[in-house]
Amino acid sequence: MTLLSGKSAIFITAALGCLSLAQAATYVDNWSFGGTGWSSTYAPTDTSAQGATIGVTDYSGALDVDFGLYTFFSAPVFTLTTNDYDSETATVSLTVVSTTAAQGVTLDFNDLNSALTNYTLVETDLGEVSGGGFSANLYEYVYTWDVSELGESDGLSITWSLENHVVISGASLTQSDVIPEPTTAALGAIAFAGWFVRRKRQG
Repeated sequence: MTLLSGKSAIFITAALGCLSLAQAATYVDNWSFGGTGWSSTYAPTDTSAQGATIGVTDYSGALDVDFGLYTFFSAPVFTLTTNDYDSETATVSLTVVSTTAAQGVTLDFNDLNSALTNYTLVETDLGEVSGGGFSANLYEYVYTWDVSELGESDGLSITWSLENHVVISGASLTQSDVIPEPTTAALGAIAFAGWFVRRKRQG
């Protein structure tokens, strides 16, 4: 696993990196957590516009803090699945916006390549966010797998978990037909991070 870290500062330069990634992206699926209030049975299967789904288990309850869901005493396990896979895909990326890094992040790509943990990780500090009488420091974690040599996939799934007392604010799945340079990938992540925080604060 390779760890790259960065802080959002120069949004003009970052936007250029994001534009480069956007031109190469095959599919991008986004999810935003929060806005549901307290739920003792929060276990959604949320479907994105592209048809991918996120299911949650081991989630006994969640507290809506405006900018995300606070896991409280539960330790949720998330499973993202999609059958909308392009044969030209070279990289698969999971982005999680939360207060701590996800645990046990794995990719199931096909029968011969499952439970893959050989990802690179880009971590971006988004700063402190407040809402609902609660404040926390959010981070964006981007986990990227190179799948260019793994053959065909009829669909893929990514699993991760969070500890208790964690806020999760959003997640996204990106399938790209190119393998970005580390610097470009980091700049794209920073641009998305700046947009995400602004959207949450405005919302």
